[in-house]
Amino acid sequence: MEDGEEADGYHEDYDNFIKDYFSEEQNGDTLIVTTLIEVNACGKTIGDIEFSGDTLFLKTRQIADEVCASTMFEKFTYRIHNPDKKKYEIQSER
Repeated sequence: MEDGEEADGYHEDYDNFIKDYFSEEQNGDTLIVTTLIEVNACGKTIGDIEFSGDTLFLKTRQIADEVCASTMFEKFTYRIHNPDKKKYEIQSER
C-alpha cells in the first residue's frame, strides 16, 4: 500500500487503522505476530524485535543503503520462540 490519502488513518488514528492488519497467535512454542509498518519505499527493510520487561517492540531495520523520500506500508510477520507462552504487551513501530 502506498502512503497516499487512503493511508491518512495510519497517522491520524493508528489503532483503528492497524486493526485489520494486526494478528497475534500462539502456535505451540511460537508466538506469531503480524502487523503493518510504514517503511522507505526504495530501501530493503527487515523486521526486528526488542524486549523490555513484559513489552515486545516490533521494529524494522534498514539493510540497504538505497533510500528515497517515498514510503509504503509493508506487512511484517514476527515469529518469537515463546515456550512459556508468556503474554506480552505488543507495541509496533510507527
